[in-house]
Amino acid sequence: MRVSLVPQLLMVSLLSLLLTACGGGGSSSPAPEPEEANTISVFGTDGPMAAADIAVYHLQDYLTDSDTDDNLLVADVTSDAVTALADNLELTLDAGTGPFMVVVTANDDTIDLTTGQPPVISQVRTIAKNIDTLTAMRFYATPLTTIAVAIASNSDSDAATVLDNLVNAQAAAKAFFGFGMAADIDIFSVPPILDENTTSTDSQKAVAQYRGAIESLAFIVENEALDFTALTNDAADGILNNAEVITAVQNLNVIDVMSRISVASIAELLDEDATGLVNYPINAVVDDEAPVGVIDSDA
Repeated sequence: MRVSLVPQLLMVSLLSLLLTACGGGGSSSPAPEPEEANTISVFGTDGPMAAADIAVYHLQDYLTDSDTDDNLLVADVTSDAVTALADNLELTLDAGTGPFMVVVTANDDTIDLTTGQPPVISQVRTIAKNIDTLTAMRFYATPLTTIAVAIASNSDSDAATVLDNLVNAQAAAKAFFGFGMAADIDIFSVPPILDENTTSTDSQKAVAQYRGAIESLAFIVENEALDFTALTNDAADGILNNAEVITAVQNLNVIDVMSRISVASIAELLDEDATGLVNYPINAVVDDEAPVGVIDSDA
C-alpha cells in the first residue's frame, strides 16, 4: 500500500515556520549590550561625616524645587561608617553627567570622625559641574562649599547662571570664613582631607589651610556663637547684614578660636583621618599651616 507523503511534508513545513517565528532556527540578532550607568564619588565633612545620608540631584531640578526633585542614586546610600567615604555610587541611567547638586545630611547614626560626636553642621552641599566615568574625581561637600552654593543660587533658579556665579560666590565665602586661607584655593576642587592626589607639598599646604578654616567655623558653631543655618541664609546675598549674626561675629574672640584650632591640631587631624586614602609621607610643611585671619563681613 502506498502512503502519501503530502501530509508529512506539510507538517514539517509548518514546524519549520513556527521555529523560525519563535527564534528557534539558526541565526538571530545578538542581544544589545546593557547600558552602563555613570557613577559619582562623594565625601561630606565639617569633620569627615561617617554614616551620613547621600543624595544627588539634577542641579536645575533642585533649584526649581528642592522638596520634590528625585534623588538620582539608584539606591539609598550612606557614607562608610568607618572611613566616611562614599565612592563609585551608581546613578540612574538617565542621570547624565551633570551638573548636580550633592547633599550630605547627618542622621541619628552619623559621626564626625574628628570628634567622635554627631556633626556640628548637620548638612553640607556642593555642586558637581560634570562627572566623567573614566576620570571621575571625588566631590567634597563642606561648610564653605555650602555657603558658596547659597550665595551663587541666591534668588536665582537658572542652573547656567548659578554655575557662572560660583567663582564670585566662593570668593565671598572665603572672605567671610576662610580665616586667612589663600585666595587661589578652589574650595570646589581642593579636598579638605589628604587623599590619593595630595602628594605634593603645595597640595598638602592647600589642604591644611582649607581644613583649618572648616574646623574654625565648626568650632564657632559648636560653641553657639553662630547658628550655621542663620549664617548661611544671611551670607546668601553676599554680605553679612543680619543683626544677630553681626553681633555674634563682633563678640567672637578670634584668639580663642585660633588657640583651639592650632597648627598642631590641624596637622594631627589630617594625619589621623581614617579614610585610608593616604599611603605616602605627609610633608613637614603641613605643620606650618593654620588659620590666621578673621571674619570679614564686608568681603
